[in-house]
Amino acid sequence: YVSRSLFNGDRLTFGMHMARHLLPPGAISGEEWNYFLGKPSVDASAAQGAPRPSWVGDEQAAGFALLAANFPQLVQSLALEDGNTWGPWATGNAAARGSEAGAGAVDTGALPPRAASKATAFQALLLVRAFRPDRLQTAMTQFVTQALNVRSIAPPPFSLKHLIEAESSPAQPVLFITTPGADPSQELADYAATTIGREKYHEVAMGQGQADIALSLLRDCARSGEWLCLKNLHLAVSWLPVLEKEVYTLNKSPAFRLFLTSEPHAKFPSTLLEQSLKITFEAPPGLKKNLQRTYEGWSNEFVAAGPPLRAQLLFVLAWFHAVVQERRNYIPQGWSKFYEFSFADLRSGADVVSLGVSRDGKAAAWQLLHGLLENAIYGGRVDNAQDAKVLRTYLHQLFNPEVVGLGGARVRALPGSKIVVPTSAHRADYVQVIAALPDADSPALFSLPDNIDRAAQQTNGERVVASLKAMALAQHAAGGFNRAQWQAQLGPLLRLWDQLMSQAGPIKAAAKELRAAGRVSHAGGPSGGGAGGGPVDSFVALERSHAVALVEAVNATLAGIGRVLRGTETLTSGVQAAGAALLADRIPSTWDALWDTGPESPTDYVRAVVARALAVEQWWAKSQAGNLLTSGPLDLSSLFRPGTFLNALRQQTARAVKVPLDALKLATCWDMGRLGGNAGGNAIQVGGLLVQGAVFDGQRLTPVSADSPTSRAVPAMGLAWVPKDAPLPYAAHIATPLYATPDRAHVLAEVQMPVTGSGDDVAALTLSGLALFLGA
Repeated sequence: YVSRSLFNGDRLTFGMHMARHLLPPGAISGEEWNYFLGKPSVDASAAQGAPRPSWVGDEQAAGFALLAANFPQLVQSLALEDGNTWGPWATGNAAARGSEAGAGAVDTGALPPRAASKATAFQALLLVRAFRPDRLQTAMTQFVTQALNVRSIAPPPFSLKHLIEAESSPAQPVLFITTPGADPSQELADYAATTIGREKYHEVAMGQGQADIALSLLRDCARSGEWLCLKNLHLAVSWLPVLEKEVYTLNKSPAFRLFLTSEPHAKFPSTLLEQSLKITFEAPPGLKKNLQRTYEGWSNEFVAAGPPLRAQLLFVLAWFHAVVQERRNYIPQGWSKFYEFSFADLRSGADVVSLGVSRDGKAAAWQLLHGLLENAIYGGRVDNAQDAKVLRTYLHQLFNPEVVGLGGARVRALPGSKIVVPTSAHRADYVQVIAALPDADSPALFSLPDNIDRAAQQTNGERVVASLKAMALAQHAAGGFNRAQWQAQLGPLLRLWDQLMSQAGPIKAAAKELRAAGRVSHAGGPSGGGAGGGPVDSFVALERSHAVALVEAVNATLAGIGRVLRGTETLTSGVQAAGAALLADRIPSTWDALWDTGPESPTDYVRAVVARALAVEQWWAKSQAGNLLTSGPLDLSSLFRPGTFLNALRQQTARAVKVPLDALKLATCWDMGRLGGNAGGNAIQVGGLLVQGAVFDGQRLTPVSADSPTSRAVPAMGLAWVPKDAPLPYAAHIATPLYATPDRAHVLAEVQMPVTGSGDDVAALTLSGLALFLGA
């Protein structure tokens, strides 16, 4: 009953919330719950004495250290040092699962049978979050269904007949909460026609000037016992209090029914929402359902209004529209962000298709189609260069002569499928092709890698955790200063900072040195202070000053909060603002001004600040020794501003080879000999990189398997700025984005990775979401 009033994406969050509160006391400790939400009470540094098991990879090391620091007894009782038990589980190895759980077993993230009895159901979730985040969504779903003793978190299949006949009443409106592209009114109208008659069913699409008409119909229908559907109430939220009052004061016939439809809106009256019978109505997911919705809106006459080539291109457009929409389910690998591709884009695209077909129906203006669809319609919504490249690749793959068999060209199936576009102008032929599509989408339909489900599960799992954290914060939100609340919620962060600073001797020494030299400005960050060398050495000196300034800014904020909590200082507006931000799990503005690309969680943020500040000290030592660029692979993830470092290296190279900055281009390879001597001795190696979308061994890119992890380490990459007229290391290559973090929010550079195949291989890799990231 409750589940059907929630969108599919919110049901797991609600289930986790309910399970936590309905389980017996003690089933989930407060420490375990906070750890699950990313707020551990003990920092990973407390587990430095715990040896890392051999099966724990570099990407899992931080998770193990944090788990061992907070739950040492659990780690010991589960014998996590046993690589034979835990190694196959951590990698999701299918063969190993077959030996333990039967051949063909699905990887759900469930603990190995030998360990499952030694941990509670929620403790198993903690392990999945630490070591198998790619199965967190599945593990949470199983936890909820077992804890609540339900078969599924999804409601039973929706039946409009049952809803109206068994549940609805004249006194209670039926509210359909919809998403764009989903409209229950047609199904409602059809059902009304077969029961009470079409003449007794009325609809009003709310908008400007419809309020009086809606009220008049409401009164008439309530009196006569007819049905009324008021659509799109989110467009008239200011009028809803009037509707609410009218609904509850009317005398209603027993046969009267009121139906409402609305997209979610923050100002929708809560009382009307609470009193209504609520059902979410979402557009069914999947390529097949998307195409069916499109052709439901296209009549036989519309499809046939032109030569067969127009009908073919309309089908290609519908396919393209469905692919770019459904690809949004795989953010950030499918798209870097959610783009509002809408029915209006499809309608405009159909107009462009009509313009792009010659009168005799024997030719298409491909350049016109590509240009308008990319630049004026769909591409107008895309603001990421790599996403624009993906869109362009789709357009060139789909809108070309081979797809529609034009001009004697070899007919090619639609990418990722065996579907060949029909050659007629009959709508029924295209509907038949759509009906034959599978209900479940495979990654190949979107040209995404076979392990994309792992990446999607990890993203969805983290979204659920973030929602649970937001709910917990909302429960404790209170205006003004509450000492007990601040102590309870900020105490763990203050203790964590004390632990971090107890091991930050090099940072304290650097702060003392810089303060003596007058190179730290707490108000605006670093005040300068070059090292007297080239641009790279100057950058390292500035980065060091910046790191110290950030550490001291964090320390000043947390120390001020600590003094207020101890009662040794009065509350100031600055401390109150910072405390309020931290209570809301946000980064205070004084920190964000110094480092606005850091983690969003204050706990992760302060850990990252100290870790990077310590790493910058190592960079400083190598810079002072004069061997920074030749000391081995550099880990750019240890810098606060890695992009600025690349610019400094460019400046240093420009001076060395005596050319302007804009006369240089970035060259990358995995064989330093390929860079030659064009960089003036400023070629470097970059280590700690991860790849997503393919496997790379330093020589060739290969496809991933369904069992592959979401990202893999790659060998150290050679990097240099070379003159623009110099040849790149690889004649055949794919330009690949290098991102600062896996969320693909900040692009550092575009690098070259070698390819051995044709342009089709480059297109496949582009659509796979191929990207490099700096390691955590």
